[in-house]
Amino acid sequence: MVKGINSEIEKYEKTIERQNKENGLVPDVEKFERKIFTQERDFFKEKLNEIEEEQIKLNSIIDAQAADGSSNLADLQKQKKNLELSKKFFERKLQQVEHDLFIVNKNKYDLIKYSTYS
Repeated sequence: MVKGINSEIEKYEKTIERQNKENGLVPDVEKFERKIFTQERDFFKEKLNEIEEEQIKLNSIIDAQAADGSSNLADLQKQKKNLELSKKFFERKLQQVEHDLFIVNKNKYDLIKYSTYS
């Protein structure tokens, strides 16, 4: 008798869940993840472009000060190293987000579970 009650409750819960999905009351997790990962990918690409522009400007400043014989090169080299570290960080994050986006977008019947990245 208890078994029949549990199955009736399960049927009711499944029906309510299905109706909520049809009415749009339950958010679509895959859609949300796809949106977030796409925004993150765009953000990391933008940051990488900014860092590359800063590196180009810094290299030109270093070249100009090296030609003048300024003694401020140590600080500029430190800034250059910080930019390189930031670039590596954002490249790694971009790679990770692209991997996550691949997992979200891949065909669920595809036999490849994960794409590798290093």
